[in-house]
Amino acid sequence: MAELDLAGNPDRLVEIIVAASHNVIDKGLIPWPQVEEAAQGLANSLRSKDSADHRTALGQSALPKSIVTLLGTAYGHEIPTTPPKLATFEMLRVAANLCMDHDVNRQQFLDAGLLDILLSLIGLHRQLANPSADDLKVAKTAVGSMLNACLGYEPAKLYLRKSGAPGAVISLSLAIYPPGEWTSRPETGENVDSLSNLYQIRIGLVDWSWRVVSAINEGAEVPPIGLETLGPLVLSLSNFVPTRPAQSPLINDVDSRNALIVADLEALEESVTLLEALSLDSEEVRLAFAESPEADKLLGSVLDFIELANYPQYWSLDGEEERKRREKHFDVCKAGVIKALISIAGEQKAMDSLWNKDGLVKRMVSWVTSDLPIQGEDAKRDDLVIAGCLTLGNISRKDAYSEALLREPFNLAPQLIKFLQKDEDIKVKHSVTGLLKNLAQASSNRKILGESGVLEQLTRSGIWEKECDMAETVQVSAIGITKHLCNSDANNTLRLMSGPSPNGVDQIQALVERSDSVIVKSEGTRVLAYCVKSLWRKDPAPVTQSTTTTDIPQQDTTVQRREAAYALSRTPIVRALVDLLVTGQKHTILLNESSFALTLIASKPEGATNIATELFTPVQIPQNPAQNSAIQLTEEPQSSQANSGSSNGAASLKSVVSNDSGKHPPELRANACSLIGTLLRNLTSEASKSLKEQVVAEFSDSLTAVSQDKDSPEKLVHAAKWALGGP
Repeated sequence: MAELDLAGNPDRLVEIIVAASHNVIDKGLIPWPQVEEAAQGLANSLRSKDSADHRTALGQSALPKSIVTLLGTAYGHEIPTTPPKLATFEMLRVAANLCMDHDVNRQQFLDAGLLDILLSLIGLHRQLANPSADDLKVAKTAVGSMLNACLGYEPAKLYLRKSGAPGAVISLSLAIYPPGEWTSRPETGENVDSLSNLYQIRIGLVDWSWRVVSAINEGAEVPPIGLETLGPLVLSLSNFVPTRPAQSPLINDVDSRNALIVADLEALEESVTLLEALSLDSEEVRLAFAESPEADKLLGSVLDFIELANYPQYWSLDGEEERKRREKHFDVCKAGVIKALISIAGEQKAMDSLWNKDGLVKRMVSWVTSDLPIQGEDAKRDDLVIAGCLTLGNISRKDAYSEALLREPFNLAPQLIKFLQKDEDIKVKHSVTGLLKNLAQASSNRKILGESGVLEQLTRSGIWEKECDMAETVQVSAIGITKHLCNSDANNTLRLMSGPSPNGVDQIQALVERSDSVIVKSEGTRVLAYCVKSLWRKDPAPVTQSTTTTDIPQQDTTVQRREAAYALSRTPIVRALVDLLVTGQKHTILLNESSFALTLIASKPEGATNIATELFTPVQIPQNPAQNSAIQLTEEPQSSQANSGSSNGAASLKSVVSNDSGKHPPELRANACSLIGTLLRNLTSEASKSLKEQVVAEFSDSLTAVSQDKDSPEKLVHAAKWALGGP
């Protein structure tokens, strides 16, 4: 076909297209070959950016509306024959070039209805089972026209969002080029060059498709993708699960193979990135994996990809360095799918459906226990352990579900404990301690977990030692486990304090002392407070010997409790609890727990002496109190004395009694009075006489004021009078 020159007679080329658009009532009268020839001439000449003046003039003419009319005629409700198909390809090129960097022309085509025609074209081609080269060219150019029409142009972007364009384009892309599928097609009857050319078109369409989606979604808070796209998006993962041998002749063609592998990984990355974002941001999407008619298929595809998808053997044909690069890219994609699964499992409304979904819990447990029918050298898959633990943690937030995981048939505790080794991967420890912390929240699980040896193993794991301080999240999770297990449980507290020095309590206290993290300091000190409260409880149940450890000495429980209580009265523990009076000023619960634990310790003379000494020792307040926001507490924060610098426990305790901030509840103030009164009654030795005088001097005025305050609750007034020496 002879190429026409825009510079020679542009008006004539436009006239041909405009005239043809007047014959749409009778399709047989449209001269499609002439339209193709004229459009090709226009498109070729408009490729240059120097044609800006021509583009402006053409955009103001009847050309945009005529092109849209002819496109709608050619692709009414079905794929047309070859002549209108070829003309469509060239007209799409004209539209794309006229819209390139030209907002005025973009608006002209928007008004003419181009975007609706493009969406119709995309929908028709998405349904083609075996598109020809011409079909692929039309589909690709339609996507390219949409890209030029909306890139950086807000009216077009908004229109395409409302019209569901991102989902339609993604579905087309995945239908034309499902990543990884090319390898299983024998492609008989096609030579390598012909096949390569066809796949180059497909690859180009994929690239433009994701650019369109990115352009449309730019500025949107949530990707405007409908649930109808979720199926193709998730099912695109399936081609990386090996079920059929690689047999495409393109595997043996170096250039084609490399181009297709790059396209596979890029398309996979785009799909996973979008899936991860949707799972994180959209409740509707999360629920679709649990409750939609396609839920089993969707979730199954995700689980199969995580468990079974692997590196294709042909990735090794291009050298070791290239293989490693590809595998690293693939691993990032698999990690993204795992994150999506964890987000789905975190949907509160989907918890019951996911827990009751046939086989899901059993499969997650098999991932954690490595009880899988997997061939290979590695007996343990860290990625599966991580995914299984985090997923189970999210779907077992009900006590009944949490309890089930520690009982038959799952009996998960021994399996989890084996991962608490010093040389275990830190990401595995993070997921395992996170799950254990969730399981420990159910009070009915605490005895089982305690007897399983988890506290002793945490102590042996070294997670609270200085070498692990860079893994703060894991340390905090491990602290959370001990906090729940030692809450009102003397047996578990004794387990944490068993074994050679430094025991678990020693390690947590040392971590609290050296850490700059508010969350570590506060939560770690709460563990110490819980241990104190557990051991000072009356009539404890007999200690049950751990079924997996012999660390707890075989001696009388009373002796063990007395020795442990003495250890908790030592200066380092008291120091931490007093520090919490200062650093925990923003949280009533922290002040309550600290003051109550100190009151118990003060009930013995040696403890009272240590507390009185530490109350007047300066406490350095962390420079970044904003970290307190990480503490999961329910009450409103109270004002603190200062954001940085130093104070001491006595000043903080006095502030609570006097209620300087006006926000301390009466119950907390009464507890503070009880602490002071207990101190004064147990500072009985001659050596502590000066300390007692110092305590009296510090608190007598504030206690007197409270005891005489007629507006204070009776319980608070009584506590203040008792602290002053009353009955």
